[in-house]
Amino acid sequence: MNTGNQINTFLETQLEHYESMKHVVEKQTQFIEVMDIGGLTVGTSEVRGLMRKIRDIEAALRPHRQGWRNLGLDQPVKEKRRMDELAYAIRAQIEQIQEIKDHNELLLEKSMEGVRKQMTGLKTGAQATRAYVKRTPIAPAARFIDRSN
Repeated sequence: MNTGNQINTFLETQLEHYESMKHVVEKQTQFIEVMDIGGLTVGTSEVRGLMRKIRDIEAALRPHRQGWRNLGLDQPVKEKRRMDELAYAIRAQIEQIQEIKDHNELLLEKSMEGVRKQMTGLKTGAQATRAYVKRTPIAPAARFIDRSN
């Protein structure tokens, strides 16, 4: 397999991983909306796994990037064009993923504000309830114990 084909194969695989990551991040939006913590946790693990795979491909591509500029000189135009298409598609996927992640972050912040308000309300309610509850004095502990048995 020549260098151009090898790079295109790496880029195609990387694009597939980014597409998978986009789907996972979109699912996370649904989990945030219904406050499914388990689903969010699973989604986060999936994203981490995909990021590891993408980093591995980046490491494999690193040696090829040194001659990336000169690569077009000795490769068929078709391969070079495919490389450019894949690079563009990867950039587009990354931008879409980032937009979804930014949206998810806003949703989480709003959810946390709601939780904080509820917690404050619960705390205030509990304090108000305690103010109206009659407190019975607790008998002091016995000072002497009969040990004659």
